[in-house]
Amino acid sequence: MSTQQAIPFEILHLNDEGYHLKIVASINDVQLSLILDTGASQTAFDTDYIRDHFDELSITPGEQISAGLGTNTMESFECIVDTFKMGNLTLRNYKAALLDLSHVNSAYKKLNINPIQGVLGNDILLKYEALIDYKNKQVWLSKYEL
Repeated sequence: MSTQQAIPFEILHLNDEGYHLKIVASINDVQLSLILDTGASQTAFDTDYIRDHFDELSITPGEQISAGLGTNTMESFECIVDTFKMGNLTLRNYKAALLDLSHVNSAYKKLNINPIQGVLGNDILLKYEALIDYKNKQVWLSKYEL
């Protein structure tokens, strides 16, 4: 059976650099802000944020060096989060990639934009057949249940 989940987003204006779409999500019931990034191969959270707010999570080195997000290469880490929620969609035991997003937040600070704690990438956008509704400022995810 298919159900759809609408997740509201906010459009962040980056001066002449364009726009980012920010959604609110949560990890283990702690709210965080993510940028919806159709160019990101996978969802990733900020390493320092995870270390500072989730003592219970075991962080291990990632399997590969990541490229993108405005840098050539960066070291990655991984952890398993008990619950990762966006709207009514709940992912349990989610294997999360962790990256240093300080360069993104540094740029945001110069633009007086609040920091983000991660990016929502194509691992979730493709799996849940995301549709971005710019007019109504919502991203729709389809959830398939057995």
